[in-house]
Amino acid sequence: MLLCLLILVSVAFPSTLSTSELPIPTGIPYRARMLPYERTSVDDCELRYFRSVYPDQFISSGSPAFPGEFAHIAAIGWTQPDGTVQWKCGGSLIWENYILTAAHCYADPDTNVPPDVIRIGDLNLFDADDDEFVQERKIVQIIRHPLHNTSTVYYDLALLKLDKKVIQSEGVIPTCLWLDDSIPFSTLEVAGWGQTGFGKEKSNMLLKAELKLMTNTDCAKYNNKRTQRRLGNDLADHQLCAWDEEMDTCPGDSGGPLHYNLYYKHTKIPFLVGVTSFGKACAVSQPGVYVKVAKFKQWIIETLQEQGEQVTAFMFEPLACASRNSYTRATFDRKFDERMYVTSVQMLWPHQPPPDACAGILAEPDAVVTLAQCVTFNGTYPSRVKLFDSEVIDITEIIVHPNYTKQADRFYNNIAVLKLKTFSNFRPQCILYGFSDYNKYQLPGFTPVSHGNNHLEVLRNDDPALVKVMLYENQTCNLTSRGLQDDHFCFGNEEFLVPGACDLVLGGVIYNLVEQQPYGLHLFGRDCGFGEPSVGLRLGFYKPWLESIFLPKKSNGDTSHTSDVLTFIDTDLFRGYRCSYSNGDVGICVPVTDCSSILYVEKMQRRVIFCRSTAVICCPSTLLTRHPSEIETEFNDCEARYQHLRKERGDKWKADKSLHMSNTPSQASIGWHQETGLKFECLGYLISTRGVVTAASCLQKQPTDPTIVRLGEQGWNSEQANLSYGLIEVTAMHPLYDESSLEHDIAVIKLKEAITPHVHLFPACLWQNTTHLPVTQIILNNESGEFEDIHPLYKTDCEKRLNLSITKPEIVCMNVDYEPCTLTNRVYLEYSFLNCLKIHQDKVTTVVSNRHCYQAGNPIVWREEYETEEPTDYLVSLYSHGDCYAQISLRIVRRVAFYVEWFAKVLK
Repeated sequence: MLLCLLILVSVAFPSTLSTSELPIPTGIPYRARMLPYERTSVDDCELRYFRSVYPDQFISSGSPAFPGEFAHIAAIGWTQPDGTVQWKCGGSLIWENYILTAAHCYADPDTNVPPDVIRIGDLNLFDADDDEFVQERKIVQIIRHPLHNTSTVYYDLALLKLDKKVIQSEGVIPTCLWLDDSIPFSTLEVAGWGQTGFGKEKSNMLLKAELKLMTNTDCAKYNNKRTQRRLGNDLADHQLCAWDEEMDTCPGDSGGPLHYNLYYKHTKIPFLVGVTSFGKACAVSQPGVYVKVAKFKQWIIETLQEQGEQVTAFMFEPLACASRNSYTRATFDRKFDERMYVTSVQMLWPHQPPPDACAGILAEPDAVVTLAQCVTFNGTYPSRVKLFDSEVIDITEIIVHPNYTKQADRFYNNIAVLKLKTFSNFRPQCILYGFSDYNKYQLPGFTPVSHGNNHLEVLRNDDPALVKVMLYENQTCNLTSRGLQDDHFCFGNEEFLVPGACDLVLGGVIYNLVEQQPYGLHLFGRDCGFGEPSVGLRLGFYKPWLESIFLPKKSNGDTSHTSDVLTFIDTDLFRGYRCSYSNGDVGICVPVTDCSSILYVEKMQRRVIFCRSTAVICCPSTLLTRHPSEIETEFNDCEARYQHLRKERGDKWKADKSLHMSNTPSQASIGWHQETGLKFECLGYLISTRGVVTAASCLQKQPTDPTIVRLGEQGWNSEQANLSYGLIEVTAMHPLYDESSLEHDIAVIKLKEAITPHVHLFPACLWQNTTHLPVTQIILNNESGEFEDIHPLYKTDCEKRLNLSITKPEIVCMNVDYEPCTLTNRVYLEYSFLNCLKIHQDKVTTVVSNRHCYQAGNPIVWREEYETEEPTDYLVSLYSHGDCYAQISLRIVRRVAFYVEWFAKVLK
């Protein structure tokens, strides 16, 4: 049986793009980015599906290895009189009872005593917690290379024969040997338990590092007979050099492996290229010297044969070695290291076997982009798609590019869109519609693995390979009748997988590794670009055509709205300053409530200029409105009015970080006097010295109106001394509040006495922008007592997911800071707040998730951060309702910008 296993090929594009092709930086941090109420471009994915990015958790300057990653590496030890073992060298298991190491490890240089024990399958030599695969064996014979001389560093290679064979497991497996004299890899990996730097202690934890190869000629500048007294005739051809600016091998790493991981099936196979021999002082950016294993192929095989082992040269051939132990090797979990997650779209055909494997990309929650040649087969069309080997959705429409011609020029305009019946539970991937100056890319492929017959099938690979290739100039790739066009890009491989077979999936997604965005689809090529270039289809070229499909309201002939409305914050403009737009319109920086129509500004200018703060807009003179009332002035002057208190809070926290400053000074709890005492049931937010807003539905749960408000820093870390209490004069629910539909679920409380603002208590600012919402906001989780991120959705996305029409602009859907099945290139499962929805064929199994529970009236806040000033909190919305236990749940909130006039009327 033949199985085709998905791999992932990494593509390195040199930075040769012109500056006109590079993305234009917005200069706006992620937390300051704005989402419009409706979509205006397809190039909005990072805003539409915003998520937090979690930091990576990571020999000298090395990173920890994880179980099974170095199943061949062994620690070589000397047993001491007291029974302890000193581990002073490393080695590699190349046969079940033989370790390959450096010949100079044959004896302790201080005592001339030979090593007597090896330990394999371990990461931390002095911690039993990771000893699941650990095995120790006695050394019964040390076989040094016959030409090794202790007075020199040449032929520094030895075999250690063990008293018995190791028991193979995913944590203990022999390595393969790279026996080709040519080394095509630009970088190699080294590992060991040596010192972590010059003069430092040895590491208990096995560390790894990536090193670059250096030619022997260049290496001789550092390692020669003048700098190394035992290097009598400079470097020999059986020695090689590797280095890095920060990483190097150190004492204790001797004999350890210098290898390269080639990928085969769902595992990675280490190929031993070198054995650590010597170097100058470690961690000083000097190259280390290694024994080149390929030069000793005959000696290794003949020695094993002389010792009675049933080995042949064929057994050490790359494909033979890789397949021998492939099922024993671990499929490494991504939580131990960075792992790229292969995404895939599979098309399902009615009543017949599918054609050759084709893939695509989930570009929209209800649309797949693939190659046009993939959507027709023997006069039939695919009827469903299977996303990421799990979720199956019906196809409602297939749209092929109008200029695609299969018979004549199938390599041109080869693109199609599959519209889906429902939204996927998976997060669409963010296509890179522009050009990129980063040079690393990846794409999925498959390799056939023989199991006795000719059947082929494609399986998803959870641990894909990353192989570097280079981009070629399009004009050098004469692979089509008319040459490559602007919608093409050409790439080829300069490195190798395990020698054997490799092919790319048609329509496979090509990703930018740094930006982690899809760049294109694989169009044609063979052998994954090894030896001959492959060609990809650049998705960004088709942005206008895709917008005509995904944004149907935009007319094909309308060129005035082909780019996004830009939101620009000019930090040099203050309230009252004169400002202007590119078309000559002159305006004044005023609060957004004093500008009659931001929507008009968007339409006419195609950009919105904010003056230092997103609450102050550059408003054309023709749109200026009336003079605000006293309470409106209090709302509008919020940023400047309480800036001194924000600064004082920041100074206090900087001076004493033990202070609990995480809760906001505008938070309020709304309470009722009862026979048993005060009972606080609802949350609210202080928006003026006498005004608190909350949800009408929360207040309505009690039989009477509330009587008191607790103000100041509320929550689990509050100190009683910081709290204030105010009696309530008026409780006003919105006049259009409907308790059944929860429309206008908002209320205002007016206090009897105005509060005196101080560092622990002052009003928040109101977000008064009616056209845009901050992408990242925060909300208090009632169960954990912690604030967590929450993000708005477009109106149309909300309508499609809820299957209803939203006619009230004050209603917004929001998602908490996770996507149920986020399919980014890099997925860290250990940080997920939610286990992914498990879908197998048409059966759904819900997994218990972490709860994100909120109470009606919980404030939703945006924190605008400045480089030189303390952040300003804006109340953007109030939580209304949603199901905190649901696997996929949208939260309905009320935007306060639409109620500012009513707030002012109640509080005047």
